[in-house]
Amino acid sequence: MKTDLKCIGCFVNQMISAVSRLDADSDKKRLIVSEMLKYISQINFSDPAPVAAKHMYSEFSKITGVCDPFSEIKKRSNELGKQIVKDIEIIFNSLNADENDKFTSAVKYLISANIIDYGAHADLTEEYIINEMKSLNEKYIDLSAVEKFRRDIEMSEKILYIGDNAGEIMVDSYFIRTFLNDKIVTFCTRGFPVINDVTEDDAYSARIHNYAEIINTGDSTPGVDISVMPDNLVRAFSEADIIIAKGQGNFETLGEASVKKQISSLYGVEINATLYCLFKAKCPHVADYVQKSLGSMVI
Repeated sequence: MKTDLKCIGCFVNQMISAVSRLDADSDKKRLIVSEMLKYISQINFSDPAPVAAKHMYSEFSKITGVCDPFSEIKKRSNELGKQIVKDIEIIFNSLNADENDKFTSAVKYLISANIIDYGAHADLTEEYIINEMKSLNEKYIDLSAVEKFRRDIEMSEKILYIGDNAGEIMVDSYFIRTFLNDKIVTFCTRGFPVINDVTEDDAYSARIHNYAEIINTGDSTPGVDISVMPDNLVRAFSEADIIIAKGQGNFETLGEASVKKQISSLYGVEINATLYCLFKAKCPHVADYVQKSLGSMVI
């Protein structure tokens, strides 16, 4: 997906959010915002928004000397994610439901946890996240898509699972150990910190290394920049039976119908995997693109 005019407001809000977290006086913060606005005005609209964001945050780090302004939020998000998983386990242990119903509920939790996104929601609060998770029964999900997803997982052997956000990764870990425990799973994180996206440190914190091989994208795109994929990620794409890409940023970079052909052409590999994107439609541009209402659960 190319960057849209609607993305500009989101970029500006992200920068204001990042600057507000700096230990600096008001004059310094205003100066940083002014410099970043100049940079945002020059972004390449041909890039997917997450690739544009990568360059934007790189410029932010050069100007401020701060590489990870969301580090404390990520730690708090992971603690909240652990509590969400405890709640899920209590609920599932009390449910008198068959495995298919549990799988559907788990997918709802997987997608709802994608709300933990400080790029799309600069003013996000833990109270809002908890209320979102509590209202799952009221949320619509395409049950035919969930069933196809379940069947394809059942028939697969190797799965590439691409994570998205801190906090959310704790639910990913639960899903992998509960529903993919007989599969060969490779879990991919971002290569370097960006917004509150997951890095390898978050994956180890979620104990995903106990259930999957952990690799990373090799760069700081809050998605997957297919033009700079490292060899082990290209191999994971080519060997997978299913690719599960969590979150809106991964959809924006991998959701085009032609993406597998593009990767094949770039790296000379064959990709036969079914690619599933699971996310909440958190902005009007993406919601319009997938023809869903804002806030919808999307597979």
